[in-house]
Amino acid sequence: SLFRRTGETDRAIHLHLNLLEKKELTESQKNAVKAELAQDYLKAGLFDRAEELFKSLDDTRYRQPALRSLLEIYVREREWVQAIESATELERLSGIPFRKEIAQYYCELAMNDLIAQNYDSAKQFLTQALDANKNCVRANVLLGDIEASLGDHLAAIAHWKRIEFQQPEYLGLIAHKMLKSYAATQTGSDGLKAGLSQLNQYLETYQLPSIMDALYEATLAEEGAESAAKLARNELIRKPNLKTLDQLLQARAMVNDNQQDIQLMQQTVRNAIGDRAAYHCNQCGFRAEKYHWQCPACNAWESLPSEP
Repeated sequence: SLFRRTGETDRAIHLHLNLLEKKELTESQKNAVKAELAQDYLKAGLFDRAEELFKSLDDTRYRQPALRSLLEIYVREREWVQAIESATELERLSGIPFRKEIAQYYCELAMNDLIAQNYDSAKQFLTQALDANKNCVRANVLLGDIEASLGDHLAAIAHWKRIEFQQPEYLGLIAHKMLKSYAATQTGSDGLKAGLSQLNQYLETYQLPSIMDALYEATLAEEGAESAAKLARNELIRKPNLKTLDQLLQARAMVNDNQQDIQLMQQTVRNAIGDRAAYHCNQCGFRAEKYHWQCPACNAWESLPSEP
């Protein structure tokens, strides 16, 4: 209504409540008023009242809009079981796929179980997430996390490797975890070397900056500044970018006597990078310093790029 659009939600609610009391309204007219009143309640944040009204709108004309609004309520309130039910019904009625969203709702249920350390239940929800959307990267990330926390690092690595065949651009999200699990699979440095070899393959194939970051940090810690500098130099030749130049300068500063000049160049590079190393939502432009599966600003799922 006009009142709601101009921010006068209280007046809109009062108007529609008064209209509902009129006995001469037909059933169709009552449904129309209920639909408007439900939107008033939603705008006002009165989710319980809005939910009740939306559920009562079983008229064919209002069913899909009501389901969309119910879905919005359930996502806001983090009521994931109801969100799955509404999205499934909306998908059936509209023909519009909600597979990606439904898989994310199952992942949210799994997260709740992970917090409570109910690992078996979490695994079941994640399996359902993959049933809903076989390309749900988050499900395999979390399945790997569970196995790693339980000490089964080979199983964790197996789950994370599947991401390459889902959406390989997300491999950077598990690069550091994968190195830790590889290191835990064998004594000495053999496990870590196997992990570095795996990440090198990913870097050559997909050229993801986050893979390079993980490789650089691990090489610097394990093999020293000379090896890290060589890695950064080779990557710069293949794919010039400021972040890798910064890494090369950092490594050279550790082995070069002329540290002040190198550090000055490094600071200049970092100033040039600025906030480029941030994730920006492709729906609303929200800027985040870490990856979010759901945009904190507009609530869109998987709307942040996999690489900053």
